[in-house]
Amino acid sequence: MSGTVQRKATAAHRKRARAKGLVRVELQVPETDVAMLRELAEILRDEGPEANIARSGIHSTLSTPAPKTALDIYASDLPDEYFEGVFDHVRTKSNRKVDW
Repeated sequence: MSGTVQRKATAAHRKRARAKGLVRVELQVPETDVAMLRELAEILRDEGPEANIARSGIHSTLSTPAPKTALDIYASDLPDEYFEGVFDHVRTKSNRKVDW
């Protein structure tokens, strides 16, 4: 257990942090990510240009939805004429029997 002096010092430290607009956060991550997240937290605390770059990168990464279907993965915004002749090959032999 910590003594009275230590508790007062901790309370004063947390009060100063709150006055700066900082919030205490606890994370549970793999050990390999600890150094990276500490470095990121330091960058975000400083409020400099690096913090804005990091924030915008994180926001754009998290706001981009992950593909959910095979169609989403292989979908393209290219015009159809880019694919002309690509899918024209017709299979002449089938390995399976189909009853019509």
